[in-house]
Amino acid sequence: STGALDRGNGLNGILVGNSAGANIIGQAVAGGGNVVSGNNGNAGIEINGSTTGSNLVQGNIVGLNAAGNAALANSGAGILIDGGQLTTIGGTLAAARNVISGNALQGIRITANTATANIVQGNYIGTNVGGTTVIGNTRSGIQIDNGADSTQVGGTAAGTENVIAGSGEYGIYLTDSGTIVNRIQG
Repeated sequence: STGALDRGNGLNGILVGNSAGANIIGQAVAGGGNVVSGNNGNAGIEINGSTTGSNLVQGNIVGLNAAGNAALANSGAGILIDGGQLTTIGGTLAAARNVISGNALQGIRITANTATANIVQGNYIGTNVGGTTVIGNTRSGIQIDNGADSTQVGGTAAGTENVIAGSGEYGIYLTDSGTIVNRIQG
């Protein structure tokens, strides 16, 4: 009940799939987010399927305890978009920030050639909730692969930049020949 111990699910913490759209996971207000940690599926939060889109993920702690100061790793990625599109992870307000740290694979992975026009902005990836201590993800902070395209990571406007720290591999990793037209800023 305190959010300090690993009580993860056998699969994902949250799964959005089968054409589900316009769902909101968390909220950009103090206390409006979820703690999604210690799960044993593909990801803490997974958005799956080529017709699954327009979802919003904000204000969550993914891969850490409820205090946001120690890892309670999800066994896969913190957040996985596998074919989903038009999903926003984070936002420009501090309250919209997700803290995605301590996960066994990537902090965020966006994969498949139907994963298009997703946005990753304003998050702390690989830090504690204050952004002051490194609690890295085991692999990359953000990985975009297998033909995912038109992803916006960061931006030039205030509040759009992500903090990415302590990754076991790359901060941001783009791979595969069809992974094109992705923008990394801020």
